[in-house]
Amino acid sequence: MEPLLFFYAMKWLSFLWLTAFCLLYSISAATAAENWKTYEGSGFSILLPPGIKAESSRLIDFVLVDFTHGKRGFLNCYVGYAASFPGTEDPSAESSSEKINGIKVKVVTHHSRDKSIPLKEYFFERPIEKHPDLHIWYGNLSGQDLVNAEKAIHSIRWK
Repeated sequence: MEPLLFFYAMKWLSFLWLTAFCLLYSISAATAAENWKTYEGSGFSILLPPGIKAESSRLIDFVLVDFTHGKRGFLNCYVGYAASFPGTEDPSAESSSEKINGIKVKVVTHHSRDKSIPLKEYFFERPIEKHPDLHIWYGNLSGQDLVNAEKAIHSIRWK
């Protein structure tokens, strides 16, 4: 009878350990997601990971926003009424369309010579004619910075 009691006790402890691990993992994942901050831009909002700073420059009829991580570039953004989209002129670039939070987005991807590091441009379609264009891009990102840039871009919403 004693070995059976030991078996059930170990089974119960395993269940408790697994439950505690899952609970702690979900709390840490939720905490990491909560550390992202919302940046409110001219007509749009974007979630940014910890450590990303935004510096905007308002020019005559448009705004440029540089998102940086320390001294390294992270994302660049143009908000105005005459966004240039040079990627469409590059015959080697890959062009596609997608929807991000219900917004039609044109995406152009350029690759470095060894195809390892992408330069990606996103052009968000205006929700209404009076709304400014939103053109956001990044280049030379890899690893977690690349993952975070994509997550940030896919969090964009019109205001």
